[in-house]
Amino acid sequence: MEHITTEPNFDPEKLRPAEYICEPDPRNTIIVWRDKVTGEFRPAMASDLHDAVSAFSLHSGVPEDILQHFETVKNLYLYSWFIYRFQPVAELESLACLEFALRERLAEEIGTGKIKEKMLRGLLKYAFENRLIKNEGFARWVKANDPQWDLLTALEMALPEIRNEYAHGSYSLTPTALGNIELVCEIINQLFAAPPAAP
Repeated sequence: MEHITTEPNFDPEKLRPAEYICEPDPRNTIIVWRDKVTGEFRPAMASDLHDAVSAFSLHSGVPEDILQHFETVKNLYLYSWFIYRFQPVAELESLACLEFALRERLAEEIGTGKIKEKMLRGLLKYAFENRLIKNEGFARWVKANDPQWDLLTALEMALPEIRNEYAHGSYSLTPTALGNIELVCEIINQLFAAPPAAP
């Protein structure tokens, strides 16, 4: 049973009093979700955040240290149920995980000098130009069914900008974390070869 309070006895912008550690952030209690079964709108629950982020998983061909980093991202998103400001933290951490994965995958190219710009934007550009990542690997691109839409160009610009905004200090609370966690998951899964399917 999930306890939801609409009138908190604490300031969600300050350190949480110990007796309210398990209370949801009041900003989450005013959000409504559409129930997948009934189609009706209802108050959000912690399990909604869990269901949403647990849908994103890296395949077993991704190195273990990157898998663990991505699981931390998912937990940060889940715990934003209690601290809403963990959403941008989760988003920033997802982009740090992406850069980590790119550096791991492109270590040889970086070491031999094939990649001159070694920051996130340059690594993404190299991966895109060398077809390590393709539009077809993104669920939203497939769903859009628009072959003219070049999602990669948009991501090359947007993801580093988002990372830099958060990394250099930002008060932003734009609810974009879940969508960007999905993108990061899809990029990392494309970077590394998936193991062959069992017969």
